[in-house]
Amino acid sequence: MKWDAAHGKHLFLWNDTRAGHEYRVHQARNFINRIAWIVDNAIGKVRIKAMYSVSTGDRTTLEEDEPTRVYRSARDVTGNAKDRSEVIAYLTKRMLTCAADLRFFKLTKAEQRELLTQIERAISVE
Repeated sequence: MKWDAAHGKHLFLWNDTRAGHEYRVHQARNFINRIAWIVDNAIGKVRIKAMYSVSTGDRTTLEEDEPTRVYRSARDVTGNAKDRSEVIAYLTKRMLTCAADLRFFKLTKAEQRELLTQIERAISVE
C-alpha cells in the first residue's frame, strides 16, 4: 500500500500467523490495563489502575530478544524513582491531551476553576 511505504509502518498486518499473535498480545494488554483497585480517598471511592507499563532501561544496552517494556504493579512503581517519574510523565501527557480537548469547548473561567478544584481534590494525598 502506498501509505505503508510513505509512513514506514503498516495499517493492516497481512501475515495471518503474525497477526494472530499480535492480536493475542493486544488482548492481553487490554486485560492487564483493566485490572484496577478501588481506593477510598478524599473524594470518595476511586478506581485506579493496578498495573503500569514501564520501560526496562536503555534500548541500546538490551539484548535483541529482551522486552523493552514490562508491566509493574502501581505499588512497585511508587517505590521506584525511575518508574514513578515515567508513569507521572505518561499520566501528565494524558491529562494535557484532555485539557486540549476541553479547550475546544471554550470553558468559562468559572468552569475552569471548578475543573481545577476537582483535579486538586482528586490528586490530594491528604
